[in-house]
Amino acid sequence: LYPFAILFSCENGLIPQFLRARSRRRTRQLEVILKLIVRLQEREEFDTQTLAGRLNQKENAVIGQLISLNKRGWLKRGEGKSWKLTDAGLERAYELIRAHRLWESYLWREMGLSEGQLHAQAERYEHSLPQGFIDAVDARLGYPLTDPHGSSIPQRESGTESTGFDK
Repeated sequence: LYPFAILFSCENGLIPQFLRARSRRRTRQLEVILKLIVRLQEREEFDTQTLAGRLNQKENAVIGQLISLNKRGWLKRGEGKSWKLTDAGLERAYELIRAHRLWESYLWREMGLSEGQLHAQAERYEHSLPQGFIDAVDARLGYPLTDPHGSSIPQRESGTESTGFDK
């Protein structure tokens, strides 16, 4: 029975740990795509072919990922082959962008990292920390409007607990 407990225990079993880690990786991958879609939509360049090129993937693989985003309620199918972010998808994307840019600001200002070191570290943190922690980083930094690269940081609507954002 001991080997079965090692493999299948709900909290600490090797198989449940593996499945949770795989799920987290998949969510991170989808969130990276979500942020890229926002950037492409802002430039009116978003289509599956452009997205596939930016991700260096085949278009069929990208369509599968778009379907996964659709299942999460972050993306909806438009007319023909077009896709469009839902309000929930846009909100999640701006949460991630805000978290990323705040982390870059924090790492630059408080930790003294160079601009070249910021992106990879911020990319790790943006996906894993709760919104309340990101809000605390924002407050510690004095609610900055731009990150170290000069990109604007999406601001939360004042006086709300929701994650509504002003661009």
